[in-house]
Amino acid sequence: MAGFFCGALIAGLLCAFAVLGGCATAPAAPPTDPVVAFAAIPLNGPGKPRLQRADEALNPASVMKLITTYAALDLLGPAFRWNTWLYTDGHQAGDVLHGNLYLVSGGDPSLSRERLWSMLDALRGQGIRQIQGDLVLDGSYLRLPDVWPGFDDDGDNPHAPYLALPHPLLSQLNLVQVRAEADAGVIRTAMTPALPGVTLVDNLRVGPPLARPETDDAPMARCPRSGALIGLPRQNDAGEWQIPLDGVLPEGCGVRRHHVLGAADEHTAATVRHIWRGLGGEISGVYRTGQLPAGSRLVAATTSADLVTVIRDINKHSNNVMTQQLFLTLGAQYRQAGDSDDLMAARRVMREWLAHKGLDVDSIIVDNGSGLSRSERVSPQQLTVLLAQAWRSPWAAEFASSLPLTGIDGSMRTRGRDIAGHGHIKTGSLRDVRAVAGYLRDQRGTTWAVAAIINDADARRHQWRLDQWLNDIVVSR
Repeated sequence: MAGFFCGALIAGLLCAFAVLGGCATAPAAPPTDPVVAFAAIPLNGPGKPRLQRADEALNPASVMKLITTYAALDLLGPAFRWNTWLYTDGHQAGDVLHGNLYLVSGGDPSLSRERLWSMLDALRGQGIRQIQGDLVLDGSYLRLPDVWPGFDDDGDNPHAPYLALPHPLLSQLNLVQVRAEADAGVIRTAMTPALPGVTLVDNLRVGPPLARPETDDAPMARCPRSGALIGLPRQNDAGEWQIPLDGVLPEGCGVRRHHVLGAADEHTAATVRHIWRGLGGEISGVYRTGQLPAGSRLVAATTSADLVTVIRDINKHSNNVMTQQLFLTLGAQYRQAGDSDDLMAARRVMREWLAHKGLDVDSIIVDNGSGLSRSERVSPQQLTVLLAQAWRSPWAAEFASSLPLTGIDGSMRTRGRDIAGHGHIKTGSLRDVRAVAGYLRDQRGTTWAVAAIINDADARRHQWRLDQWLNDIVVSR
């Protein structure tokens, strides 16, 4: 395991928090806001540590992604990539492939429709049009537990995109896109991919085009918001899924919405079939899951972007399913004989890695690595110790740049505008949780490692306190 820090550095960091006996520490800022637990330490310039309930283990929500992504950089390396392959056990005669087509997944958290298309287009470029066999999906690279840990969701939409679950055969984040457009007096609807057993119930009506304002001061009429008019999936008495579309869609407007619906393997199989048909191809057999037989021939492949790019997508946009898939990858890459599945392996790997980093692993709980959990725990102090180590690691630039820029992009796009560009800050939110953590540069040019967490029934109402705290660090002298 590369990148572990020497004991002297860890001791120095912990000394700043007065957790080692006999350490002389700078005075902390007075605890003016008991709702917020926080820690802030200067990394490269003047400043005094700011601490309040800093050693209290709390639920960090999506700030937990910082631990998972830093561990991934350290254990997998920034150039790590995932592969997906196409094999066949048959032979080609003319434009017909006599045999099965195997899609073998390497657990890629970022496998997209575009990359599937590129791989299938390469197969089509070999002159193959018809596949006289089955489409077989092999997801044996990842080993999932029999039951994935449940999550008590805040809302009433079990199909929300952030609730997608990891899967060895994940593609397109297991999202189904439903869209509708009003054009030339006609409503055009589509679902991508077209899943078997799922239908659109279209009760949309075309409305008149939106009128332009008569004066420059008049507000411009707007099309319905993106997710409007498209309802939640529901099952009929026959067990079939239906997605309702109701309301008036003005001429020239369109709406779209994403749902998590169906098993990941069904979703990927439907996507492959849809793309292959679009390329003029045909698959005569059925879809099934299975393992690649020995002696099969590789016919096409696709490779993901590097890990640095993937963790940027994870941290900027707080993607839960990609983080959980990354967490499982850690388990798969370091799997041992005693690990019953890759979730257990990942938890073990994370515990060992944190211990090597000099942290008290008994007070840190890593459930699935994404923060979408009621049980995950870490203290602000522990977060800033890790952030300080990451800042001095070989992956410092890659890690910091994966975090949202205050007031500019990602989950901080509309927050911290008064300190725009002064910080790379990851946010976290659950029903009773609000959190921020990352790096700030103050007006004197000092970089700080910061972490602040609120665990409170009114956490949402207190979120402004976190933003004010970040602002105070930037402008303090």
